[in-house]
Amino acid sequence: MFRVIVSGLLLIIMICFPDISYSAPDHPEGLSGVVKDENGKSIPRVIVYLPELKTGTDTDSAGAYHLSHLPEGRFKIEFSHIGYKTVVQTVNIQDAHIRRDVTLPLSPVENSAILVTAPYAATAEQTPYAVAAITREEIQFSGATTLTEALTQVPGINQLSTGAGISKPVIRGLHGSRIQTIIEGFRFDNQQWQDEHGLGLSDMGIRGVEVIKGPATLLYGADAMAGVLNLVDEKPAPAGRTVSDLNMKIDANTLGLNTDLGVKGGSETFYWKARLGGDSHADYLDGDNERVPNTRFNGLNLSSGVGFLGKRLVSNLNYHYSFYQFGVVEQNEAEGKKKEEHFEREMEEAYHQVNYHLITTQNTIFAGASRLKIDAGAHFNNRQEQEGPEEQELGNLNMQLNTFALTPRYISPEFWNSELSAGFQATFQDNRNSGSRRIIPDATTRELAAYAYLRHQLNRLVIEEGLRFNQYHIQSEASGMADSIGYMAALEADYHPVTGSAGLLYSLTPGLQLKANFAMGYRAPNLAELTSNGLHEGTLNYEIGDPELRSELNREFDLGLYYHTPRLSIDAAVFRNEFDHYIFLSPTGEHIGDYPVYRFLQSDASLRGGEVSLNWRPASLNRLALRSSFTALVGKQKDGAYLPLMPANRMSHEVTVDTDIWRIFREGFVKLGVVTVFDQTNRTAAERETPGYSLVNLSLGGKFLGRRIYASLAVNNLLGKVYYDHLSRIKPGSFNDPEVGFNNMGRNITFALHIPLGGA
Repeated sequence: MFRVIVSGLLLIIMICFPDISYSAPDHPEGLSGVVKDENGKSIPRVIVYLPELKTGTDTDSAGAYHLSHLPEGRFKIEFSHIGYKTVVQTVNIQDAHIRRDVTLPLSPVENSAILVTAPYAATAEQTPYAVAAITREEIQFSGATTLTEALTQVPGINQLSTGAGISKPVIRGLHGSRIQTIIEGFRFDNQQWQDEHGLGLSDMGIRGVEVIKGPATLLYGADAMAGVLNLVDEKPAPAGRTVSDLNMKIDANTLGLNTDLGVKGGSETFYWKARLGGDSHADYLDGDNERVPNTRFNGLNLSSGVGFLGKRLVSNLNYHYSFYQFGVVEQNEAEGKKKEEHFEREMEEAYHQVNYHLITTQNTIFAGASRLKIDAGAHFNNRQEQEGPEEQELGNLNMQLNTFALTPRYISPEFWNSELSAGFQATFQDNRNSGSRRIIPDATTRELAAYAYLRHQLNRLVIEEGLRFNQYHIQSEASGMADSIGYMAALEADYHPVTGSAGLLYSLTPGLQLKANFAMGYRAPNLAELTSNGLHEGTLNYEIGDPELRSELNREFDLGLYYHTPRLSIDAAVFRNEFDHYIFLSPTGEHIGDYPVYRFLQSDASLRGGEVSLNWRPASLNRLALRSSFTALVGKQKDGAYLPLMPANRMSHEVTVDTDIWRIFREGFVKLGVVTVFDQTNRTAAERETPGYSLVNLSLGGKFLGRRIYASLAVNNLLGKVYYDHLSRIKPGSFNDPEVGFNNMGRNITFALHIPLGGA
């Protein structure tokens, strides 16, 4: 806590003195140019950014830019401005001075920038696998209560929720340990194997989230069977400037406040950043204005970092701290709601308390045309659970999970229109219990892997392929007394899967692309699946693991057609995901005491589905934008039975009108959307059919006070629909009683602000 206080004071001091500047050297070396529109008019405030070097600037009033102290080599450079097509070019830094003038064409339809998740600097239009991105602005002004809820705007993404604060992303029907989350190149693990334990991340200090849909084990290792969520950190301040900003959100339904304060600056060779924020939410109200007890949550976040840009080395070091508390709805609360005021937000049993420290470093060493990237980090995650009245006799939970990782990677110079990326990954984890209750034993895991990835660029054809060799070791200690309830035997197991991928992208025309991708993934059974022997909090099910479980293997084939023009984009993709040894939890019909027994089982399985999305701005109605999407999914076991926890088919439509609002908001918008979720009848015997629903959402916003402050007002579930989603873990029937449970959130009005404080 002392570290947080000191960092917070430092942040306030820097914001109070925002006009700190750094003198840029007055010499012509480096990269410079002018950015103009199609009519030859200069465009000011264009963001010029080199993601591989983590450096950039913006154009001045004459559209000019200048970057110096750049290392030699070939780099992708990105030019972006609202209302124009983002232009990505390759620049070869070899001479003392390089000039690159750029023309930005008008494009009301947003297009993707350079992806951080790509093994090479590339855009979504240059990669054969399915990838999508959502910006911080879309997250901030969506009216979503959590980061996971905001991600559901991406077709193919859903959320598994336990109230408003606890939610987990679902990618094409898969969640938990089958999705890997990346922060600044580091694998983020916060005990995501447990359904009632949420993602636990905020959108503070990021510029967006990139989503790989499909197995990405080749590059990211175990737990990337469904895909990857990559939280992309915010861009450094333009060289020679210090900028600061304040972000704020107020949620009417949860009486919630979310705010963060940031400052960043630097010179052409050094940059730094710091950000402090937090949020607090009371219990939410459903469509009938009934309070859903113990769905409150609150927390504190801190992030900071420094970086260096030299002729032979680009390096940065980052530190993140987070402390959160999440209320957990239990059966006794479902049977009889507590008589409390809606504003009450003090934590009551049962609740989770999670805090972590995350230290990461990313380094690139330049040796001629070759590069060596070395990423490393340490994550110290502490999870405590204060149990509810039904579980008090079992004691409380206190687990410490420490993760250490090292990932060196070599990127070759271009040869024969090809590039090679080869690397090694080492991840070590240690889980220790210090509480009186244990749901998984003390254990250590180790993952070692080597991989190679090759990319070929042949005119309009891009081919990528790769291979990965893995060694995964898990060892746990015995817990409890043999042959007694709650006993977990010692375990030691090794897994040696081989995975790979192959992808093809062909540009049929300048705006039409065909993508085909085949990828393999793997995941070793987690500790809960192997060793569980006890009550599962919240639902009060008795879960039993199986130490003989085999590792999951999957093979997914994606086929997509993508059509992009300045005013129209249409994306269509289908996929089939075949699983060997899919692990799932199933009721046995037995009871231990009063508690139903569930066991972890395995079966070969298949998931198939598709996504279609459209984004259109008619030329005759330049201020009007239309966006629609449809996603479908079916998951079945080998015997034809449906898989549990599969999201229902989903459709959304959205109309946006760009207009100044009441002469107050400039560059404003008004947006009306309808999200329709269909009936979910494809269910297991232990699940109930879930009725469909439609939600109407309305939002508006823009800039005011001299276009310095950006504000938005979003009303989600405008009509106050009473509904519950199939992936809600507290919906009616979730507590082994069809009459007991809760609806999802009712109408929620969110007011959001982005305020530049200095230097912007």
